[in-house]
Amino acid sequence: MKCALICFLKYPEPGHVKTRLAAHLGEPQAAELYAALAERVITEVYPLSQSYDLILCHDPAHDVGLYREWIGDTWVYWEQESGDLGTRMSCAVDRALDEGYGRIAVIGSDCIGMDEAFIDGVFSHLAEHDFVIGPSTDGGYYLIALQEYSPWIFDDIEWSTETVLETTLSKVEARELSAFQLDAKMDIDSLDDLTRFRRELPEEHFLAKKIDQLVLEHISPSNVESTEGEDPLTRITKALQSGQFNTLPVSGIEMGGTDIDDGSP
Repeated sequence: MKCALICFLKYPEPGHVKTRLAAHLGEPQAAELYAALAERVITEVYPLSQSYDLILCHDPAHDVGLYREWIGDTWVYWEQESGDLGTRMSCAVDRALDEGYGRIAVIGSDCIGMDEAFIDGVFSHLAEHDFVIGPSTDGGYYLIALQEYSPWIFDDIEWSTETVLETTLSKVEARELSAFQLDAKMDIDSLDDLTRFRRELPEEHFLAKKIDQLVLEHISPSNVESTEGEDPLTRITKALQSGQFNTLPVSGIEMGGTDIDDGSP
């Protein structure tokens, strides 16, 4: 059975991605972080064994040529349809079914920690369940998988709220269908999210170093009062909250390698 992994993707233009985080981190820095996350996600889920097809479903606000310059021109690109997030996901799933895919998963482009084996496991769960859902810690979901056209699953949802997952599961239960829930993952939309995410990363992880660089290069922590024995990350967070930003332009940092809406379900 043909399987498709549809990754919703935005172009990392400052001011158009991670807007809540940008209010603290700065628009260029938030866009750079989103780009690094998206590149990492695409690298991780790339199907080396070709057990499924990876489709990049891009926001039409930017021409596909810009995505090809950023990610490369060897990928399969689909343009998202107009409408709210539910409509766009529903249309993408419908297209995949029309093109002969029997199992489809939709993910955002800013939730790392999903590799090929993880995605293969998602499709395997569909052999015993109607849906597979990956909850995010903010009440939404970072992944949804299904094998039949079910537009109702995306209807009447208050997207980008803490009720998305609860409402979705209630819809499944009301129809006496089954949904397998994966382990929860963090969605990085706010300063608190970024702080918790950074604390959980191993120091050697490239994203840990990138977050430190982005923050330290564009704030002035020396202007923020510190407490004796306070760890550097807490000091950085206090600097972000105080709005002590450096006015220097963004320096080049080499990239690695959404709820779904930001590039996240």
